[in-house]
Amino acid sequence: MMAPARSDEALERLGPAAVGLLAPMLVNDPLDDPRGFAAAFVAAFEDCATVADSLGLRSLNYLAPLISPYLRQQSSAANWRRAFAKLEPWIGEMVGFCAGELDAEQSAELVKVLPDWPDFPQIPERFLRLIEVRLRDDARRLAVGALGERGDGFPVVDVALAPAVSLDAGTAQLTVARDELGLLLEAIDGLAAQLELERTDPPARGAGDTLGEQLDALAAALAHIGFDALAQALAAVAAASAATRSIGWPMELVRALRAYFDAPRPQSARNLANRLGAPDAPVRFDPESLAVC
Repeated sequence: MMAPARSDEALERLGPAAVGLLAPMLVNDPLDDPRGFAAAFVAAFEDCATVADSLGLRSLNYLAPLISPYLRQQSSAANWRRAFAKLEPWIGEMVGFCAGELDAEQSAELVKVLPDWPDFPQIPERFLRLIEVRLRDDARRLAVGALGERGDGFPVVDVALAPAVSLDAGTAQLTVARDELGLLLEAIDGLAAQLELERTDPPARGAGDTLGEQLDALAAALAHIGFDALAQALAAVAAASAATRSIGWPMELVRALRAYFDAPRPQSARNLANRLGAPDAPVRFDPESLAVC
């Protein structure tokens, strides 16, 4: 847990970073120089997210991977004017959010409006809900000045065991907030339910890959919590052809995921890594690459 920071000192750091989101519009005309504006805004937003995260406000780091690539792409697209028309008021709302002026539900709108932007990539439903939770939580903390504290966390990888069991190379300790853990377990249970459904009632030929979409959503949630290696593994499985997946392998994977997040211990971590590296996996992984820091 981070050491508490006095709210006035914390806002002295966050305030300028938030106001900095307005500067790119003054330096680069968004309509005459969209690429220059987009590059400057992305840099300012990522800097603001870094400052916010240092104060225990994590939601901006969830938004940055959605906003940054979108703006880089749209700044070269024909409908940039439409995209900027959505972005401009959003920037004002984001500055207000950082100033503690938005309530929890208003803050959740910062991510809920994104699917309405022109050509915005689809956000997995569970990942969307995860960001909403973080925004609401951060809004409440900003409102009461509770900055610099991570809140009630769930230690997923114990620091003393990290060299043997970390599923993310280079991470000595990873802490997952209990609301995030709950959403992860919900997503894992959703995978189990989908697998059981497909076992008893296989999808018709040419039907959508619901299982792949759920794997992808879980991978996105894991990535934004810090499980990069595990997220990449699941994303690769999600991208594999549905025809290459047997029902048995993913069911064992879901059980291993559930066991690990229920009880993060060396054995459950090894079992999860070994399941990802099993011979019947649709995408082959080296368990050692996932199990050792």
